[in-house]
Amino acid sequence: MEHQQFIDFLQQHHPHIGEKEACMRINRVSDDFCMRTEILKDYMDIGDTTAGQRYYPSAIAGDNNFIDDTSSQVEEDDAFYGGGFNGKVLKILNVWVDDVLIPRLVTKNAAQLIDDDEYVGADNALATPSSTSNERYWYFNDIKGGRVAIVEKSTNTITRDGKTSQFQSVSESSLQIRVYAIVRSFHLSPDAIGGLTTSDGAIVAGTLEIPAMYHNAIVDKAISQGYTDPRNKDLQMAQYFDVEYEKAVKKAKIWARSNGVTTGFVAPCDF
Repeated sequence: MEHQQFIDFLQQHHPHIGEKEACMRINRVSDDFCMRTEILKDYMDIGDTTAGQRYYPSAIAGDNNFIDDTSSQVEEDDAFYGGGFNGKVLKILNVWVDDVLIPRLVTKNAAQLIDDDEYVGADNALATPSSTSNERYWYFNDIKGGRVAIVEKSTNTITRDGKTSQFQSVSESSLQIRVYAIVRSFHLSPDAIGGLTTSDGAIVAGTLEIPAMYHNAIVDKAISQGYTDPRNKDLQMAQYFDVEYEKAVKKAKIWARSNGVTTGFVAPCDF
C-alpha cells in the first residue's frame, strides 16, 4: 500500500481528518504493531570502535545514520530522542565486533559499577584502557535514543572511590560493530505524499516497511481510533475495527516467530 492509499482509506471513514493528522495516526499504529509483533528485523553497521569509548552510536544528536534518507519521513516527535538509534531500535538481538559474535551481559550492574561518562559530555571519563582483552560483552542502554555498550573483561582491575570493577571500555580502535535488531518502521510524512526522490533522481512512492499483507491492519486500527474521537464517535464501529486489528497482530506474531517459514503437516486420508 502506497503513502496516499493509507490516507485515502482512513479518510473514507473520517473525512474530517487532514493529511498531517492521518500520517500521525498511521505512524503511531505502525509503532504499536512493530513493538507488539517484533516483525521488523534489520542488520545495522553502527561504525567502528574507538579505544576508550563504551557507547555506540555516538550520543551526539545527528551523529548517526539511523534515520532514512528523507528525514521528513520521521515524525517530528522523534527529534526528542537525539543521537543513538533515534528510537528506531526496539530490541537488540545480537552484536558482532570485528565479525565475531559477542555475548550479552546477563546483568549490566557489574559493568556499570564504574561507568564511562558518555551521556552528555565526558567531563569525568575513565582513562583509555592500557591493556587489551578479547573477552568482550555487550549490553543495551536506552538513554539518548538507545545505544549499545561494548565492554571487555579487564585484566587490570579498575578502581574509583574505593570501588573495583572487572570491566573496562573497549581498548582497540577500528573494529567494526554490527547489530541485529528488532526495529520500528520509518514513518509516513505529509511532505512525502507525492513520492520520495532517491539518490539517482527517481521518484518512488513512500510507504511503511511493514510487510504489505499487514497494511490493511494498520489502517483498521487507525480507523478504530478515529471512531473514539468526539468528532466522529461510534464505539460499535471502533470495536469492530479494533477486533480486526487484533486478529492481524496475532497472525503477525506467529509469522514473526517463524521467521517467515511455514511448515506443513500430514493430514489423514481415507481411501
